[in-house]
Amino acid sequence: MILLGFVGLPIVQRLSEGSEVQCESAVKTITSYFLNSEGFFYRPGTKMYFYLMYPLFELFPAPFHLVSLILHITSAILLFFLVLKWLGNKIFAFLAGIFFLVLSTHGEAVYWISVTGHMIAWTLTLLALLCYTYWKENKNVLLFGLAWIAIFISTFFHEFGFTGSILLIAYDLIVDRKNLRMIWKSKWYYIFLLLPIAIYFYMRTISNSLWFQGDYSYNLFKLPFNAIGNLVGYLLLSLLGPSAYNSIYTPLRTFTAENIFIASLLILSGGLSAVVLIKMMRKYLQKELTGTMILISCALFVIPLLPFVGLGNITTRYPYLASSGVVIFLITVFYHLFMNVKPKNRPIIAGIFFVIAILFIAFHIHSLQKVNNDWQKAGEITRTTLVEINKAYAQKGHQKKQKNQKEIFYFVNVPIRYGEAWVFPVGLQDALWFSFQNVDLEVHNVLSEEEALAELKRNPNIRIFKFLKDGSLVEIQQAK
Repeated sequence: MILLGFVGLPIVQRLSEGSEVQCESAVKTITSYFLNSEGFFYRPGTKMYFYLMYPLFELFPAPFHLVSLILHITSAILLFFLVLKWLGNKIFAFLAGIFFLVLSTHGEAVYWISVTGHMIAWTLTLLALLCYTYWKENKNVLLFGLAWIAIFISTFFHEFGFTGSILLIAYDLIVDRKNLRMIWKSKWYYIFLLLPIAIYFYMRTISNSLWFQGDYSYNLFKLPFNAIGNLVGYLLLSLLGPSAYNSIYTPLRTFTAENIFIASLLILSGGLSAVVLIKMMRKYLQKELTGTMILISCALFVIPLLPFVGLGNITTRYPYLASSGVVIFLITVFYHLFMNVKPKNRPIIAGIFFVIAILFIAFHIHSLQKVNNDWQKAGEITRTTLVEINKAYAQKGHQKKQKNQKEIFYFVNVPIRYGEAWVFPVGLQDALWFSFQNVDLEVHNVLSEEEALAELKRNPNIRIFKFLKDGSLVEIQQAK
């Protein structure tokens, strides 16, 4: 398991600063998360989670990882019950849950503690969909209320939470697609489903949150290219895991970015192919069960990705919920083929499916092993870094400075990633805060030792540390 792997996220440092203000009550502090984002992302639920967890477990990672693991297993169980409700077959539902559980693209979401807020939102969205599915059948107002509450709460853990309302409406329209013209007047409850979106954007506006800036912004000219390219990338990640990013997606993205005309032709031909494919599948889409499942799988894949497809790149944590749509599509294909062959041929089809399933699961477990090793190494680098810095002070007889005195550090070659794992994605400022508890702590990341030594001539009191290729840390100049 990764050790201290979450200390690189700015939100942790912000929460720790907030918890230091002892004169404020916990209620007032938590309320401030909902009303003032301080120019950061509007994720008050995530802030509250770390605010409540940190005093209990501090930097001990096991409880945080346990929460992520529980959320992941819960999501797989929810998907099992969804497929069971739709197909009515425990074997195929179980297979869907297992596929989702072992997908290697989920490695970053499960291993990286900083993504816990994302996972809470994803799990709540699946819970909302399950409750809403049963509400459609028996009209129990309690189930509708639970679905609404789950969607509403999810918006406070990640921006994409608002897509849950859209997903429920899309599901409703898919199930009732044959009578849309006759039933629009009966869809008054859409107002309640859309209410969380209105509340979310209102709260986000008044809280002075981060909107479209830097890496989290859209280029309108490139939007169509990014959207289609990213959807293809997320589909590859869902099917093939993180290995697809470097081996397929990155070369394809580089080629299309340098050849816009060819990219336009590919988009046009892809669109025409999609139209032809839809026409070929029309008879299957008209079938009640198969058509519904295919449309649901498409909605589950596309809708949760809406906030991300327009960005300039992709990441392995974002297709977590969308991958459930890919799993449902695969299971639907298996189920349709199995149910539409002669009974005497079903054992043969079952044997083929079994072999495919075993190969699919084995491939992703193998990929997860590599991801696990990367995160374990990243955690060791993080832990060793903090230990070595503290040891450097103890061994050299340095006394801890008062909190109002400034500590200045220069770090050379700070590792951002190790394989598929994050180490210090935004530098070491947050990590060192936990060691020195000093609001005046000053940390600089530089690319070369010469640059750091040049600063030493101007200020002999700085400390310089260098990361070696193996991730270990050495001090190259102590304070004068």
